Amino acid sequence: MVNLDLCSRSMKKLFENDAILFILIMKNIFSTKVLTIISTFLFLTYTASSEENIGTAEKIIGTVYKNRPADIINAGDDLFYNQFIKTMDDSAATIKFDDGTALHIGPNSQIQLDDLVYNKKSSVLTGYLDLSKGIFQFANNHKTKMYVTLKTPAATIGIRGTKFAAYAKNSYSELAVTEGNINSTTKFGTYNLDTGEALKVTSSSLTKSNSISKEMKEQFDRASSLLKLDAGLEIFEVIDAGQAANPLSQCAKKSSSWLNDAALREQIKRIDITRLFFLKTKYGIIVIQAINFPPLVNKVRRLIKEEYYKRSPFFNVRLGMMAEAGDFFNNKPRKSLNRVRKVILKPVHFKRGSVASGYPNDEKLGDGRSFFIALREMKLNKSDYKVWGRVIYGMSVADKLEVGSPPAEPDFIIDMKTGSQIREKCL
Repeated sequence: MVNLDLCSRSMKKLFENDAILFILIMKNIFSTKVLTIISTFLFLTYTASSEENIGTAEKIIGTVYKNRPADIINAGDDLFYNQFIKTMDDSAATIKFDDGTALHIGPNSQIQLDDLVYNKKSSVLTGYLDLSKGIFQFANNHKTKMYVTLKTPAATIGIRGTKFAAYAKNSYSELAVTEGNINSTTKFGTYNLDTGEALKVTSSSLTKSNSISKEMKEQFDRASSLLKLDAGLEIFEVIDAGQAANPLSQCAKKSSSWLNDAALREQIKRIDITRLFFLKTKYGIIVIQAINFPPLVNKVRRLIKEEYYKRSPFFNVRLGMMAEAGDFFNNKPRKSLNRVRKVILKPVHFKRGSVASGYPNDEKLGDGRSFFIALREMKLNKSDYKVWGRVIYGMSVADKLEVGSPPAEPDFIIDMKTGSQIREKCL
């Protein structure tokens, strides 16, 4: 007696990939009658899975097409396995999956929900998002586990995470994390991206930074306007796409007061300049590279743009130990609706050149506005400081700062700039 259930389950994948070969093989094993029953059962099972509803068109702006040019997607329509979606110049869409995850698709975009399936029992979303061109934002509901692969003309990127935006054009792609973090796997390696970090990918290169292209920002602004959503991209530096390949080229013919040291230029030439902060003192320039903890890095970047650190003193300099600048006047932080973070004391290892701050909403430690440079290696068993950067140039400058808490005649930060400011304005 043939076990039809066992046969159907074990041979289903083979049937999907090559039904003709499957039937030819099975003819040598089973009678024609039994084979007909098995083939019909598998065909109906496969057809049912391809017609399975995976989500709904929650919002449609303008005209949005599906598999054929004549087919239009309307708000409230069900979407299915392998669904194709195309928006025009003045149209956009929000797709809500069965688990509550949202996919916001901007104008002039083509995307296919390729093999995208949500398993209700395990709360796992798997499959492919095939972005031929355009822009979208994917927002996980924080409860669903996501194992999704993003395919673009430039790269195939495996994604495990929460909320991110993607942009694709010809052989160029960008991926930006606006909330939480994601793990991204590409042919160039595996990268962990936190909030405020982005990848720029071409067929031959990959760059990780805290910036997005001006073109991506403009496209997302259009999508946000049409769909009435907050994309969250204001946390990123915005640069022209052409600048990323050679960040200092446009300033080559202009003398820079920040980059006139040949040793400094040599030190930073292989580093993404958008991840650098430049600090000017009377002894010379100190360059800090952001390496960790985006909430602090983004806060420091914003304060630099507001010129908060300009003429700020090094108010706590301990000989051979640390040099601290920033919130010297103990400014009261503005009240926030956000809950104050409970800081847990942890062991911290500071290397010479480590740059650290208190947590962004820890009022006791300057609300994240002051920072110190470690002048030697230190290991603390309990600390509420967080290392977010390292000095890559100018430690000899830090060693010269006037000592004291506070010093009788403190040294000052004459000025402080982000790498993006220096590049864009050729400072």
